Amino acid sequence: MDDLSTKVAVYIDEKLSQYGFGPQHPFSNDRLPAFRQAFFDQRLDEKVLTPEAVMATVEQVARFHTLDYIQTVQNLSETGSGYFDTGDTPVIKGIYQASLYVVGSSHRISSGTAFFFSLGEAPLAIGSLVASP
Repeated sequence: MDDLSTKVAVYIDEKLSQYGFGPQHPFSNDRLPAFRQAFFDQRLDEKVLTPEAVMATVEQVARFHTLDYIQTVQNLSETGSGYFDTGDTPVIKGIYQASLYVVGSSHRISSGTAFFFSLGEAPLAIGSLVASP
């Protein structure tokens, strides 16, 4: 690893690809595998840190959502049917658990400087939740 590896971490863990809303939605599950393929093809994993995704706690999620909303998402996630809004965001079975990896990793990014410096690692972290091409 070169000097860049001490500055940047990229979250590309496959667990993050569980978060998606189906093939017709801009946040489909194919966006991360496409990013990962390009990332590894360019051997960027040899230049930066690639930490594992982490799950958020309910307390972390509750910083932005009410406990009632969290419970609603959990319940809908078990059935995998319906919409979270007026029709743009479909409920996908398991989306609650998948979202915990996104939130947990995002939380780690937002507190990245303290976290990574405490490990002697990268003070800059990047998530890879990119839209499909």
